[in-house]
Amino acid sequence: MTQSGIPLGQANMNTLIKKIAKIIGVNSSASKISMYTCRHTQATKLGNTPGMSYPWAASRLGHTVDMFMKTYVHVDQDRSQTMMDLLALSTSNTINK
Repeated sequence: MTQSGIPLGQANMNTLIKKIAKIIGVNSSASKISMYTCRHTQATKLGNTPGMSYPWAASRLGHTVDMFMKTYVHVDQDRSQTMMDLLALSTSNTINK
């Protein structure tokens, strides 16, 4: 809300975010900071948090679980080796039984 009580629209919020980015030393034009990119980044972090409840995260964003999974849940390259190790462990446990 503005000081006069008028709701801030998306364009004004984007301008505000760019001003804040400039103050803290982030090049907002190069990184294309906007309300959309902030929301997308947060949703992606939710989607890739181990143990996250996808139905909960989807409901926070107003999405179905299917939409959330297709849009925000990605392969996390940093955890790729851990996942391969888990796969190898589960496969060896199955074979040894």
